[in-house]
Amino acid sequence: MTEGPAVTIRPLTRLDDLATCERLQLEVLGGWERLVIPPHVLVEIGARGGLVLGAHEESGELHGLLVDLLSREDGVDSHFTLFLGVHPEARNRGIATALRCAERRYAHRTGISLIRWGIDPLRGVNAHIALNKLGGIGVGYSRNRYGPLPDPADGGLATD
Repeated sequence: MTEGPAVTIRPLTRLDDLATCERLQLEVLGGWERLVIPPHVLVEIGARGGLVLGAHEESGELHGLLVDLLSREDGVDSHFTLFLGVHPEARNRGIATALRCAERRYAHRTGISLIRWGIDPLRGVNAHIALNKLGGIGVGYSRNRYGPLPDPADGGLATD
């Protein structure tokens, strides 16, 4: 377990923990159910070399979630972040950065030397954490990679 900014970060593997992930994702995604990763999929991600990390308050309430897939590209095993989110009422407290730092430590311990992120450059907070705080390096750009997403954050715009 890792202590962060008033939260404890730990891998989530139990079904009851993963059920709370569904509620958090709905809060982060503005209620857009179609984009929620269900608990049965999260179980398999964690069991197959991926990573599901939760950031909990002392009360046990889940405030942040990070989900990584095990990935292989150019012959190199890596993690690819599928989801990173913090409850709207818990933002600007360093939780996303703490999740990313715990992700890096976990990857290092398990022999993963590369973590890949897909970042929308128009979402400044995500880009700031990845590039400025964590020293990530931009190595490519895919215009409209996922097509328009009808979630509240994108409003049907093309994804960059």
